Amino acid sequence: MGGETNNTSEMASLEEIEAPFYYLSDTSEIPVFKQTSKPSDANNFQSSRKPTLMKIQNGRLLAKQPSLDTEGFAFSKQTTEIVNFFNDSELDIV
Repeated sequence: MGGETNNTSEMASLEEIEAPFYYLSDTSEIPVFKQTSKPSDANNFQSSRKPTLMKIQNGRLLAKQPSLDTEGFAFSKQTTEIVNFFNDSELDIV
């Protein structure tokens, strides 16, 4: 995808985007995850991760909407008083 955007309505109309997914690299070792109480250690994986650029399709634009029974998820309409989710002060009043 070209330029970045902060406009949620523009993002919602995109057919697809590309984003990095971080998959474990093959190191021939069993990956280990250590959970601790420190937030900085929450993702302490003793393994190597490799970013892989993947396309993500906008499911809201599908001709046939996904169902919980078939695809394992469904979309539902939600109402909110927030107009701009990128405005921290607006988020603080909710």
